[in-house]
Amino acid sequence: MRIVFLAPDVDLSRPTGEVSHVEDLVRALARSGCFVTLFVAKASSWVAPPNVRVRTMSSRNTLRSALSIASAIRNDRPHVIYERRVTPKLGAVIGWLVRRPYVVEVNGLVEDERAILHTPRGRSVKSGPVRRFIRARLLQRAAGVVTVTEKLGEELTIRFGVSPAKITVLPNGVDLVLFHPISRGSARARLGLDPSAAYLVFVGTLVPWQGLETVLVAADLVRRERPGVRLIIVGDGLQRAELERTALLRHLEDVVRFVGSVRREEVPYWIAAADVGIASKSGGIRAVASPLKLREYLACGVPVVATNLGGVEPSVNDASVGETVPPDNPEAMAAAILRLLASPAVRIAMGARARTFAETNLSWDLVAERLVALFAKCNPQRGRG
Repeated sequence: MRIVFLAPDVDLSRPTGEVSHVEDLVRALARSGCFVTLFVAKASSWVAPPNVRVRTMSSRNTLRSALSIASAIRNDRPHVIYERRVTPKLGAVIGWLVRRPYVVEVNGLVEDERAILHTPRGRSVKSGPVRRFIRARLLQRAAGVVTVTEKLGEELTIRFGVSPAKITVLPNGVDLVLFHPISRGSARARLGLDPSAAYLVFVGTLVPWQGLETVLVAADLVRRERPGVRLIIVGDGLQRAELERTALLRHLEDVVRFVGSVRREEVPYWIAAADVGIASKSGGIRAVASPLKLREYLACGVPVVATNLGGVEPSVNDASVGETVPPDNPEAMAAAILRLLASPAVRIAMGARARTFAETNLSWDLVAERLVALFAKCNPQRGRG
């Protein structure tokens, strides 16, 4: 199957979650036998698989870009056009020009995220009826809409009138080769960490909906029972300065370490060095999230304390790979962390189960398999030409 994958807002040179998502999904599609032409805002030194071509967008203008892409693929038309953006203008125009169906991938509600960040652009977008009308029509006309959670699909139905029959829920996956179990001792030696301390780790972008205020309060409560505990926060973002101030106000400077952004290849070592991985979410946006960090912790064989997101997210409790806690509840989070820290044998068993669970349920290959099945359904003529 030939796929044109449109990611017009993605800069492959940046170490972000969306870049990891795109690269991992494209690799999985390639492994499934698909030929993918990926269009991005900016390319990088990323080495794509042999059956993947990476192209940069020729213009920020939708019509000019669509005409350029349609011309480039006219003699080798794809079976489907897949756009990773909540307003699939580009995919709709290209689909019309080359007479192919377009499928949309929606990973979040942009207006909600911007409103939480208090950006002026977010307020203007949310109040724009014309923009909302256009988005609704484009989503409704898509051959299929992929969302990462059930709640996100429900929101698209409520806000934009997308038929539930068009929505396919496909949570994120994890790169099982990059994220794998590593000896805790060797990981700590590599990173220069205390071999005898108890470590917690959080990996992610530092933004309000990650619930890191709750994590800091929980760390404060934990250190009262376990004075030697350490919390490592890997990642950067708009909320970092605020979180650092909060840590200082709570006198956590000897407990919390803000590592900042690291190369993706280094992330598994930070995870493996920890006794417990923290996967927190906060606010109304949590219900539409499918956190990569949770999957990465499990793939590395590290037990987790996770905010209960519901839906089709990995069931940490049911799989016996950690504990779930209510959102925005530092007392519950601290209690769960303390229970895991008190039982090394339980953590070891949970870690082994976590890796097995990830291999069985969380690979990008499983996501790609379901996605290709959706593409085949959207274009029954895929075998011709």
